[in-house]
Amino acid sequence: MNCVYNGPAKNSSAYRFLVHKSNNVEVKVNTIIESNEAEFFESVFPYKESRESSTKQVREDNEYASKVQEEENEPKKKSKRARVAKDFGTDFMTYLSEYEPQTYKAAIESSDAPYWKEAIQSEVESILRNHTWELVDLPHGNKLIGHKWIFTKKSRQDGMS
Repeated sequence: MNCVYNGPAKNSSAYRFLVHKSNNVEVKVNTIIESNEAEFFESVFPYKESRESSTKQVREDNEYASKVQEEENEPKKKSKRARVAKDFGTDFMTYLSEYEPQTYKAAIESSDAPYWKEAIQSEVESILRNHTWELVDLPHGNKLIGHKWIFTKKSRQDGMS
């Protein structure tokens, strides 16, 4: 196959070529191909056959390359594949609809308040036991560091809360 170098490929490390002659029936003449396997012959000029025919051929090739460039710049069309709905089962919907309080006040005022209070107490005891923080008096002129409780219901391995 004889091709003319047409610059680097845009989306890969390959080269772009314009097909000049092709022995392969699947590769048509005057099509653009991309490949990183190429042998360059810098002394061979396939479109320099005769001045008149080469000017005509180069003009045709430039028109073809412009057409290819325009096609590449067109917006991509959306896929025509059908979307398949996914079903995660009834447990998934139940999990999403469960209420998780966003603030300390909401947790303490919810119907699950005894459980949240127990979880809060357990967390505070763990922090103190592991010496994560040390409670001290705030020095004069300093500001407190802010904090926020995150309330998340965790499931057991069997999926129950």
